[in-house]
Formats: sequence, structure tokens, C-alpha cells
Amino acid sequence: MAIPSDKIALFTSVPPNLVRMVDGVDVGAQYQLDCMRSWDALGFPVTSLNPTPELHLLATRFPNLRTVAVPRAQHPAITRPLVALNDLLDRVLDDDAEVIVLVNADIELAGFKELRSTLEGVTAGHALVGQRMELVTPDSTDGQVCTAGFDVFAIHRNDLSQLRTYVPLFIGAPWWDYHMVAQLVLNTISVNTLDPKHIHHLSHSGGWSIDLWNALGVEFGRDLLKRIRRQGSEHGAAKNARLTVLLKEFELKIRRGQRPAFKAAVRQLVGHSQGILEMDDLHRFAALFTEFITSDLIFVPPS
Repeated sequence: MAIPSDKIALFTSVPPNLVRMVDGVDVGAQYQLDCMRSWDALGFPVTSLNPTPELHLLATRFPNLRTVAVPRAQHPAITRPLVALNDLLDRVLDDDAEVIVLVNADIELAGFKELRSTLEGVTAGHALVGQRMELVTPDSTDGQVCTAGFDVFAIHRNDLSQLRTYVPLFIGAPWWDYHMVAQLVLNTISVNTLDPKHIHHLSHSGGWSIDLWNALGVEFGRDLLKRIRRQGSEHGAAKNARLTVLLKEFELKIRRGQRPAFKAAVRQLVGHSQGILEMDDLHRFAALFTEFITSDLIFVPPS
């Protein structure tokens, strides 16, 4: 049975000043409006979760946007306001919606009728995740799928409490999306993918600092490996058994150092060494994890 539209809610965290350069011109403000209009077109209520200092700026720039205050995230490598994943999960659970759709703020959705129908099919124990299509200009309709991350999640409220993190991760920052997918898998929640044609992203240069990417990647890896080692054999009969097995194989592969380049990284991640994690090691760690979670053995698009 389809979930009624009024029982589905979309949450994001809109920045007060999005910058996107196209041919030397900043189209960020218009692109942000286009993204917001695409969310509204789905017909679900939309809420932006932001630290209190941003609320006045958002009210001035986007007067029709519903906002809710959350604490400002704290991290030594973060200089701009961000929302901690756990704070977001706590806030969305205050909502009475049955299905929660999380969308990165610079994502423009498309194909509303088909997408809405797909989202209305989410049930407890079944989640949807989406990777974006990279577009060169705002009016592009086709592009390359970005496999290095996830930008949309649709999760039943009954499953949200299982996705809290024990390490500092932040919405829109590196690794929070990997954490979400990993925890869905480890909690035996069935995972299917959304068609990237529904998820548009205007390509841009820049990104997060190497220090932040490294720091959060180490925390993510350490947390993931500990969780996998704690998983019991009872998961062998679970509906996501193959997914859990693949993650366990992943954990064993890197713990045993079957790839020499991982050795220093893995020893650091599992706490056997105080050595410095090399950037190349963490990149390979991310690449192998992505390889596992995006393989056709794991994700089968909904029919």
C-alpha cells in the first residue's frame, strides 16, 4: 500500500549563500531556487535544518522556506556552520511523517510523477538511496552518474533510529552518506537505488579540505570496522544477508592487508598503530567500499 503524500516529508539543509560558477558567472542563487522548486513539486512538505545563526539569512533570502533550528556542529577542521547527522536524525524523528526523504541542498530533482510514486512505496525495512547525475549547466538534461557518494535517501521512520553514528559526521560533509548506506546494510534494511535521472547536480570545482576528508574518513572507517566485527551469525538468515556478507568480506580483506597499499591505513583504522594515515590509503579505502556497495550484487533497481 502506498504511503499517503502527507505522510512523507523532505528534509535538507539549505546554505544561505550557495555559489555555483558557470562560464564565470555565479548562478548559485538561481540554481538554489530551482532546487527548492523541484522539491516542492513533489508535493511533500519541505524543511531545512540549520544552525540558529543562519535562520535570519534564510528567512530574508527564502521567505517561503520552512526552517528549524539545530545546534551548530563543532569540528576542528570545520569553519562554516554544519549540521551533525545525529542532530538531523533527532529532529526528523520529531516529525510525524512515516517516510523521511533526505536530500543534499544542491540537488535538483526531476521526473516528479515517477519519483513521487517510487517514494510512496517505501515501507519499514526498505530504503531507497540515490546517486546524482552531474550536469555541466543548469539547463542540461543529461550527464555522467557520480558513483562517489549518495545524495538522496528515503527511509521509513521506524528505521531511522538505527542510523545514529558514534563518531562525528555532518550533513553535506564527507563520509556521512557512506555511513548511512553502511548502517542500512548492517541493520538488515533492504536497499534499492533511485534512478539517477531523477537526481541532478550542477558540477562545481572545489570541495572539502584534505584534513577534514582524512579526519572524518578515519572516524568512519574505525566505526564501520568495529560494527562489522560485532555482527553476529544471526544476520546470515536476514533479508540483507548477501549485503552483510559482502561487508564482512570487505572488512576481512582490508584487515588482512591483502592489498599492500591498505596495510598502514587498516592498522590505523582498527587501532593497531598510531602511524599517520596516508591520503592514498584512505582514497583506496573509499574506492573499495564504494566498489562493494555499488556493485550489482548489492543494489538492484526497483522494478
